[in-house]
Amino acid sequence: MRKLKKNRVQPVYVTDEAWRRYLEYWESEDFLARSRQTSMNRNTEVEGPGTGPSKHGGGSMSFVTTNERLVMYSD
Repeated sequence: MRKLKKNRVQPVYVTDEAWRRYLEYWESEDFLARSRQTSMNRNTEVEGPGTGPSKHGGGSMSFVTTNERLVMYSD
């Protein structure tokens, strides 16, 4: 969907009616407001100014598993 929204080129598999509705939605104030908010959320510097946005860096292991292993090996 991101490529469709960015390029604004109707694929052959999307009907004219569906494409018109996509374009209307992408230009609606509701969509634009949500887009602005999620962009700000993604770019929040949780560790303070200048630290950059927070990214998940835990790999394939969940935070719960990582925490359990830290507790297990801390003794």
